[in-house]
Amino acid sequence: SILAVTPNGKNIVRISPSGGKPESIFHTDFESDEPHVSPDGRWITYDSNESGQWEIYTAAFPSFNNRRQVSSAGGMTPVWRADGKELFYLTPGGKLMSVGFKGGAQPETSVPVELFQTRLRADHRYNQYTVTGDGQRFLMYDPVEDNEQPYYVVMNWTSLLKH
Repeated sequence: SILAVTPNGKNIVRISPSGGKPESIFHTDFESDEPHVSPDGRWITYDSNESGQWEIYTAAFPSFNNRRQVSSAGGMTPVWRADGKELFYLTPGGKLMSVGFKGGAQPETSVPVELFQTRLRADHRYNQYTVTGDGQRFLMYDPVEDNEQPYYVVMNWTSLLKH
């Protein structure tokens, strides 16, 4: 199945690839985005603004029990390492962070550690990076610098040609 977020961000839904009505699996009064199930299928990570700023959360999947906030100073776009023992996310300032994760009856997370500063502009609406299975290399979009030069579009330019 595929996970998605409703347009208002208040429901995480499961969509069957074979069709049918989407099933709401998590509802909140706040916005949520970027849901990702752990490789073993037992946990989910997502970002939400319920604390007043975007932060990273984990919870048991699909019950959403044992929910906990993972980031501490803002976080967006979480990604699991292939073995599920580490989470990565971006801070609002574009720093790539790492958090150790250990599932169990009560999940355990380490204190977030800064890996490096990126050139990314963190945005909760879309993911701008991915990580290799071993968590050692990252593939990131390279942001285009803002261009202050105006662009001009000339409509009906063929009428300006001299015949």
